[in-house]
Amino acid sequence: MQEYQLYIDGAFRDAEGGKTADSINPATEEPWARIARASRTDTQRAIAAARRAFDEGPWPRMSPADRKKILNQIADELERAARRSPPSRRRTRAAPSARPRAT
Repeated sequence: MQEYQLYIDGAFRDAEGGKTADSINPATEEPWARIARASRTDTQRAIAAARRAFDEGPWPRMSPADRKKILNQIADELERAARRSPPSRRRTRAAPSARPRAT
């Protein structure tokens, strides 16, 4: 079973106290992944790291056009990754076939 850690402040880490939860595939009702279960402290660390990254990083100084370009590149890569994933690994089929583009 795939295991996932938290990603906080640029690093993957276990949840405080090592808590995890199984994620259940609704189609099979079987666990497909074990995920780190964030504590209140983990959540506060993640929020603080995100705030620092936004305030001190390049994003707030970028033009809207540059932000749009980056967001569309991320969306394009997610679409490519989804197409590479075999159908048996896809978790949901309810997603729309076309996504809105950032404008």
